[in-house]
Amino acid sequence: MDPMTHALAGQMIADALPFSGRLGEKAPLVAALAAMAPDVDLLPAIVAGFPPKFAGGRLIARDWSLARRFHRAYTHSFFFVTLASPFLGWLAWRWSGRRGHWLHWSILVLLALYSHIILDLTNFFGVRAWLPFSAGRPAWALLPLLDPPIIAVLLGVLFLNHVFRNSYAGLEAAAIRPDTWRKRTAGRINRLLRSEHAAWIGLGLIAARILAAAWL
Repeated sequence: MDPMTHALAGQMIADALPFSGRLGEKAPLVAALAAMAPDVDLLPAIVAGFPPKFAGGRLIARDWSLARRFHRAYTHSFFFVTLASPFLGWLAWRWSGRRGHWLHWSILVLLALYSHIILDLTNFFGVRAWLPFSAGRPAWALLPLLDPPIIAVLLGVLFLNHVFRNSYAGLEAAAIRPDTWRKRTAGRINRLLRSEHAAWIGLGLIAARILAAAWL
């Protein structure tokens, strides 16, 4: 999947967890970064291809052998990301100023890393998700690398959760007349569209999109 989809999925996970509110405002950012982190295995190919080489005014095709060798391997393994998540969670806990409990940060990071692997499994390229126990590259071949419906859903949920809802969050205490439609709307939104509710809707729609691709 593309980096935006991974980052948005991590954001949804951060909002959906019941304890994320105790982790502070950095939790969504940590989850988004963790959800993109497994693609760090592309770094060897990027470094090997820099600076870009030109011949006759045209960019010479890069050698992607390093990418094929390292990408979607150890950093995309359920086993290895599980081992790494306590340490990464501890680092996130320290970076947040020790907000919450480091174990909660580790769970947040672990789920974000898992989301990356699961989303990549829906593509056609294969993921060595079971290293070191198996070197196979399972691929569900359900969705393209860039899936506009998933991106649209996640952006829509993010908008509702962090833009529309928050724009009314302080209206209950605002100096406006009690009978205004804005205050009534604010009350309804804050009762119905809590951050965890919107996030679960987003994650549920992603799962529905994957299941629909598998069955249709």
